[in-house]
Amino acid sequence: MLYKILVVDDEITVRNLFADFLKREDCLPVTCASGEEGLEILKKRPLMLYCWT
Repeated sequence: MLYKILVVDDEITVRNLFADFLKREDCLPVTCASGEEGLEILKKRPLMLYCWT
């Protein structure tokens, strides 16, 4: 099963690190740089898990 996981962090390096790890674990990461942007994404699409760092 492909889990959709939202990763929110203002550091692009951290976002990419999490995204790469999640892809290797058969997940579909959705990334953004701010909490506001994350909330907008959540309004538009259902996700399985949220990871704010």
